[in-house]
Amino acid sequence: MYNNDHEVELPSERRRRAEMFEESGEHHTIRWIVIAIVAAAVIGLGWYTSYPALTQLPAMPATLAQFPRLQTSFAELRGRVTDIEAKLQGLARRPARTATKRNGSSETG
Repeated sequence: MYNNDHEVELPSERRRRAEMFEESGEHHTIRWIVIAIVAAAVIGLGWYTSYPALTQLPAMPATLAQFPRLQTSFAELRGRVTDIEAKLQGLARRPARTATKRNGSSETG
């Protein structure tokens, strides 16, 4: 039922097995390099063959015209961004408080 015959492994056999696993690690690195090159080639080929089709697509504003709610969302977002920019510019123009004014002393140097 069970095989209880345990074989004692010699140190030389243990070293040989360790070297075998180290060599297999190099094969994994080479395998991943090959996979990356093949993936880059497939992506490049896909881009090269689909680029003419992408250049013939209609312009983005014409596509957005088909979605009026999306246009209003972008318009609201643009308004909010301009408000934030105006507030930030107002804060940048305001003179900075010095540490002496915050402490309440009126030392001038």
